[in-house]
Amino acid sequence: MYQRNFTESEREVKRLLQYKAKLKAAMAEETIRARQYNAALRSLKKITAETIELQRKVEDETAKLAQAASRIESAQ
Repeated sequence: MYQRNFTESEREVKRLLQYKAKLKAAMAEETIRARQYNAALRSLKKITAETIELQRKVEDETAKLAQAASRIESAQ
């Protein structure tokens, strides 16, 4: 079988093409990861806001119950 010997410039061109292909793949992956990051960030912001709202509601209801309990005690 005949094996061709590449010249130095042919190897450099081949290496350059490999780097370009890897760069293209890396850039595509970066786009995907950036979208995933942004989606995760939006989700985190949403759940954080929901958690804060639920904590506020629990505190309000606890205060209402404490106030009602103190009214009942003072009425007796």
